[in-house]
Amino acid sequence: MDIRYWEKIWVNEAKKAGVVTGAVTAGLTAGNPGGDTPVSAAEGSAQGRRRGTFRSGKARSAAAAVPEEPRKHGPEAGGSPPYGPGASVSAASVLNGSVPDVPVPDGPGTSPGGEAVRGGGPLDCLKSHTSARVGLGRSGVSLVTRDLLAFRLDHAMAADAVRAPFDPLMVREALERGGVRSVLLESRARDKEEFLSRPDLGRRLTDASARLLEIEAKAFAGNPPDIMFVVCDGHSSSAAHATAAGVILKFLEGAPWVPGDLPPCCIVSRGRVAAADHAAHAFGARIVVNLIGERPGLSSPSSLGAYMTYGAYPGIPEGERNCISNIRPGGLSTDEAARRLSYLIQSALAKGLTGTGLKDDMPEGYLPFAEGSLFVEWWPGAVHDRRRDGLSPGPARPEPGLKG
Repeated sequence: MDIRYWEKIWVNEAKKAGVVTGAVTAGLTAGNPGGDTPVSAAEGSAQGRRRGTFRSGKARSAAAAVPEEPRKHGPEAGGSPPYGPGASVSAASVLNGSVPDVPVPDGPGTSPGGEAVRGGGPLDCLKSHTSARVGLGRSGVSLVTRDLLAFRLDHAMAADAVRAPFDPLMVREALERGGVRSVLLESRARDKEEFLSRPDLGRRLTDASARLLEIEAKAFAGNPPDIMFVVCDGHSSSAAHATAAGVILKFLEGAPWVPGDLPPCCIVSRGRVAAADHAAHAFGARIVVNLIGERPGLSSPSSLGAYMTYGAYPGIPEGERNCISNIRPGGLSTDEAARRLSYLIQSALAKGLTGTGLKDDMPEGYLPFAEGSLFVEWWPGAVHDRRRDGLSPGPARPEPGLKG
């Protein structure tokens, strides 16, 4: 992109931040040899270069006629010399095209090493509100070494999150410490490579896992559970390791169920979202929640998603689900995710549906399953089924089991 574009951006933002002083305005016409029409400092500099006026004595005299202001530096400037917050930039420097980059601290204050980092200072306010890559420093036309290394590190962490092996025993131990029983299952994807190249295999369970579910489901024959949980590694094993068990245990702290009321949590290796549909259908569960590692980004390698489905069965449309995403440190906290999950489950059980018909409009101050809160008519005794009650026609639900 043309460097003149960035000059205009820098001067406009620097004026707003008070970095460029009024002396710049006094010399705005120096780069405009055509007359008295004021132009911006960047435009004057650009026009001067295009017309070759900076090589003439007239242009040099015009720039020299603008008084040079003293530069503030040192402790009183709030940054490293010669430029820092509060420093002055003279008009002659702008017109001659010699204005340096504004130092960009790493968040509020200075960089970890205390040194000034060259980049776009006016964007510092944005950097404090997002982990996105804004206001990166530059050296010439390249990124500064610090930002380049940070990018390569984040890229490596995202790749590791996808390729790292999943340890289901780690999740099982965390659940057992909270009194939640679990079973270990596998999808039909034999390894990570096949999981990534064959998404359909990650949605289905192996025959051995299906038989294990049928055995476990016998304990709930005639008494289908209201809710059950599934944990899958998905595209981020680290997210499942770090966060999945914590969300389940935090949810159960305020829920009207105790772990003994629920089916065992199904921990599926190399599983995708739809793998939970088979487990829920085997138990006849009204709602299944699949906690699964999301595709990592450069700023979020360990993000967990919670997919909730009412009346799940193999092949249910994706529009029948609700999702809570970005559960991670630096994103949605475990406590807030459990509270939002409670609201959606309470709403789903009252309305008999999930998906596009269920909105996440949780009111401020909502307390999970509190007496007198919204949608309590389902507990205890009130049983809703959207297809039976005519709330949403939809396809007929298959009978419980893993066939079909």
